[in-house]
Amino acid sequence: MWRILDGFRLRISTMASDLTFVCVLCLTVMSGLVTGQTERILAYSMYEETPANTFIAEIPKDAELSQTIPIAEISRLRYSILPLSGEYTEFFSIGATDGVLRTTRRIDRDTICYQRESCPLKLDIAVQPREYFRIIKVTIVILDQNDNPPVFLEGHYSRSIAENTRPGASFTIPTADDPDSPKFGVKRYELVTGAPQFGLKVSFLRCGYQTANICPFLSRSLSGFSTRQSK
Repeated sequence: MWRILDGFRLRISTMASDLTFVCVLCLTVMSGLVTGQTERILAYSMYEETPANTFIAEIPKDAELSQTIPIAEISRLRYSILPLSGEYTEFFSIGATDGVLRTTRRIDRDTICYQRESCPLKLDIAVQPREYFRIIKVTIVILDQNDNPPVFLEGHYSRSIAENTRPGASFTIPTADDPDSPKFGVKRYELVTGAPQFGLKVSFLRCGYQTANICPFLSRSLSGFSTRQSK
């Protein structure tokens, strides 16, 4: 004969409960020219999941090329992204004659920067012809949205404990998965239903991404509590 003790359910909470977002794109020039060098460094930020062909920047204007190249020569300039300058250069395109930088596809931050605090994508833009050659370094920070609810990989976990187990004994269960950045990651676990004999201890660890130890524990003796019986 063995006995089954009623189980419990866990609730997991994130920073924000509203997963609907109105803002489509936010761009910010975060840094400018590195003086005394031939390379320009430009930085922008944009939200993930924006549509393909979204405008990011007009590189010739932001790099102030007209200050160092004669106005009459600007129309001769040609722009290209150096293919080996970054890991995700294929996410972007630049107009060969106008230098307008755009996205080529939707960017899922949670795939390329899983649970990371920051998601900078870097690329180098070459300006030609040879007499005006220079490299403009660009960093595009992909901003996170709270678009993934945390989920347990399995909806049910079973553990067996002896009836004479002393209060305070604990065991671990797997954590919920949330691909979002720590800002929108799991913030809390709590027991919402179940046997009063159990409590919950949770300790969070931060190592560039968020993880936790979830330890249900026996808060009272099992002796004397009603249980279901099975043969």
